[in-house]
Amino acid sequence: DTVTVATITVSATQFTDYTITGQWAAGWRDLHIDFLNPYSGGTCGDRWLLLDRVDAISKPAYYVDAVAGLDSNAGTSPGAAWKTIGKVNSRALVAGETVLFKRGQTFTVPAGQPGQVTSALVADNAGVTYGAYGEGALPIIDGGGDYYPIDVTAASVTVQDLQAQNAGRADQIGVVVRGTDALLQRITARGNAIGVQAMNGADRMRL
Repeated sequence: DTVTVATITVSATQFTDYTITGQWAAGWRDLHIDFLNPYSGGTCGDRWLLLDRVDAISKPAYYVDAVAGLDSNAGTSPGAAWKTIGKVNSRALVAGETVLFKRGQTFTVPAGQPGQVTSALVADNAGVTYGAYGEGALPIIDGGGDYYPIDVTAASVTVQDLQAQNAGRADQIGVVVRGTDALLQRITARGNAIGVQAMNGADRMRL
């Protein structure tokens, strides 16, 4: 999908399993492989990479329900959902995982959030997708008039099907993007001075 996900060193004349972590939509995808090392001299022959198989391994989704959830829950099903953005921010998510907020609900700045924190939802784990589940209106990430509602600081993060509103800070930005290769789609921003702002480092952002 035109996103560089990994660089690996392949051992010559050996069959070896390599794990490359990325985030793609369901269905058939194109896999493009480049040889990065240059030819040396005139004696180097053709290089071949034989692919025996490509396996897609799904990662878990985590659910957040501001009404019926509990932060002590596992979070891995709608019936065992987390409750707060604070729980999401504290979780060490890994690439390929998804966080889904329940539609029709509003998620606010965690109580007791440290004063140096400037954002409600902090997307600081690379390759993670943030979205919605259920039926109804988009989940609202509310900055409370004091915080950025959504702050994307990691690379290859996807934010979709969310509403960012009531931004704070001097510039009142709904969605701040600082990480590379971010994908934002079906996002609504209301009650902010600026809906989405790409900061330094937000290379190749897609909106």
